[in-house]
Amino acid sequence: MPVTFDMLPPCPTRPVILRGKPFNVRALSSSESFRLRTRAILRPAPPPVKNPTKGSLTDEIVLADWDADYRREMAAYVWRVAILTAAVAVDFQTSAGEFRRGMNDGELAAWAEKAIDELSAALNDDEIRAINAASDAAGASALEDAAKN
Repeated sequence: MPVTFDMLPPCPTRPVILRGKPFNVRALSSSESFRLRTRAILRPAPPPVKNPTKGSLTDEIVLADWDADYRREMAAYVWRVAILTAAVAVDFQTSAGEFRRGMNDGELAAWAEKAIDELSAALNDDEIRAINAASDAAGASALEDAAKN
């Protein structure tokens, strides 16, 4: 018999206090999280280089994940994903609208650019981290509830 999850309530929420004001923060669905990481912004790729452990005559190519520029780009990517996660978790309204599950890749990329610019201008790093921690806690409560079954 096929299984559907249409009858499930929305993702759980947790409150977070930002500058004295309470906000509801929700857990992201797996699909939302995946789309933010793979479609909203491009993940940097390490540069291909000749394998330094094989000597100068090798033609073997490896991805240089030790490259300093790549590591900086990756750290920036991880932080941008954190900002986007916070934006979705609080249903942040950007000048491009709000996040919608049915956005095509172009709409999602445009929304992501605005969300990163606008949310990072509105909140400090610790506030973004607090939103993400509350979102993670909301998701963990769903996991705990499932484990009780």
